[in-house]
Amino acid sequence: MIDKDYIKELDALKIDADRVVYMNKYAWKIRRSYPEKALKIANEAKELSEQLDDNNALAYSFRNSGTAYYLLSMFEQALVDLHKALGLFKKENNKHAEATTIRTIGNIYHSIEENEKAIEFYHKAIEITEVLNDKQGTAYNLGNIGYVYQKLKEQDKALDFMLQTYELLSEIDDDLGLCDVMGNIGRTYFVTGKKEQAIEYYNRSLARAEKINHLRGIATANNSIGEYFAEKKEYTTAEEHLNKALAAASEMGERLLICQVLKSLSSLHEKTGDLQKALNTYKEFQTLNNEILLSDKKSSLNAIKVEAELQIAETEKELFKVKNIELANANTIIEETNKEITDSIKYAQRIQEAILPSNELIKHLVPDSFVMYRPKDVLSGDFYWVSGARTRYGEDFLLASVADCTGHGVPGALMSIIGNNYLRLCEHEETVNRPSEALDFINNGVSKTLRQELSSSTIKDGMDMSFIAIDYKTMKLHFAGAKNAIFLVQKDGLTEYKGDKQPIGSYVGEELIPFTNKEINVNKGDTVYLFSDGYPDQFGGPKGKKFLYKKFRELIASVSSLSMLEQKIALEKRFDDWKGDLEQLDDVCIFGIKI
Repeated sequence: MIDKDYIKELDALKIDADRVVYMNKYAWKIRRSYPEKALKIANEAKELSEQLDDNNALAYSFRNSGTAYYLLSMFEQALVDLHKALGLFKKENNKHAEATTIRTIGNIYHSIEENEKAIEFYHKAIEITEVLNDKQGTAYNLGNIGYVYQKLKEQDKALDFMLQTYELLSEIDDDLGLCDVMGNIGRTYFVTGKKEQAIEYYNRSLARAEKINHLRGIATANNSIGEYFAEKKEYTTAEEHLNKALAAASEMGERLLICQVLKSLSSLHEKTGDLQKALNTYKEFQTLNNEILLSDKKSSLNAIKVEAELQIAETEKELFKVKNIELANANTIIEETNKEITDSIKYAQRIQEAILPSNELIKHLVPDSFVMYRPKDVLSGDFYWVSGARTRYGEDFLLASVADCTGHGVPGALMSIIGNNYLRLCEHEETVNRPSEALDFINNGVSKTLRQELSSSTIKDGMDMSFIAIDYKTMKLHFAGAKNAIFLVQKDGLTEYKGDKQPIGSYVGEELIPFTNKEINVNKGDTVYLFSDGYPDQFGGPKGKKFLYKKFRELIASVSSLSMLEQKIALEKRFDDWKGDLEQLDDVCIFGIKI
């Protein structure tokens, strides 16, 4: 629930421009203690900022939502929003906000353990804060660099940066900053064996946090104090502090912090001999940790059930054509039918998403990768797939594919179910040992499913597909394409490998033309991109023209040196900027894999 005082103050402001300023200030104020509330307010502020066409307010709204996403451990969305904020702040020449945003981006890179990148962003922020003579900003960035070195176990460097931070924050008596840095200094002393100095700083940090009701500081300090007393075997005191830490972390909804405290509690219960309690607490930790790391998608639904549900959605759509309904009842019936159709299609969307590879599987098979997936409608005709398989020759392959089915929406989604089903089947087919053979198998199966050998019921539907198999032992990449190409970026630049000109589902029986297999030498660090045509075909830009294939190829080459997460962000931003207010033309899917 949003605070009553906030609602009262907001209602008192009659001018929208004043309201959006107040919303952004309040979201920023409560971001650390109540990130979920801050996110809700920031998103409301975005809508109002856009209505007012106020770029400055919109920048702060994105900064606030990005920071809230970060505090809620939703790092990918956080980076998207923060980069949008950063671009707007640069246009507005708002250096102070620019520095704050850069610092938060650094925090995210630190959280995902890209430490060099984190330090790079902190130094960028310091360059700005020193010009602005912003002692607080400089101190926060120095402290963050110290925290990175602490995690890297370079404790001398860590302590040096933290003491510089402490000195600057003491000059301006910054309670919030001092709370955090004293906690970090305490941890540095603790890991270097100076336990008494550590507890002194922990207690000082807790006192500052309680003074300003800083929930994150209260949780962190109590957790550290609890671990200190657990090591001294003063278990009752330790449990008391850890329970306080859990209560504060739970109140603010900070999942990573809750995980940290649950792990400390589990360890404490194990030390006291309460093994059942230790096990239960550890299970809580594991459950929440998995929620953070994994998508809630499930990939075990039966393909037949999926197809049936989508067909139901399409059938229900026909209810709009009902005739001979009395005029007095027509609107009511249409509204009820529309709701049923909408609900059915939304459910079909969840089912379609379930056939896509889970985040867990992608992370396991291709940890250094990204997927940009943008359906045009609720349902999509594009889909991506990844798996591992052993051929009859004893080769272990990583398999990946991107497909673009005829149409989008419900028809495209139905085609995607058929294509995905045959992809799964070919994975276990003994006669399929190369991508070209996989496409032959899928082509034959899709054509028969659509009965394209019968001229009286020919359906001119099918799909374009790229299919790769990577052998990490021989460092060979095998590729076959049904109209679709792939890009391979190596040290000497980007190379395009084109597929055959025929799509899946065009020929059967005697007319079936085999697909061509290409074998390519690759090296560790090369990046391969599979994609549909939705991105280059999108209309936009100042003249409302297509993005075009050449420009898409140049864009991929230009972002290929970035980390995979940064590549995804850059591609999404370029797409959004190009599209602008125009309608999305087609489904978009790009699958990038670093070998």
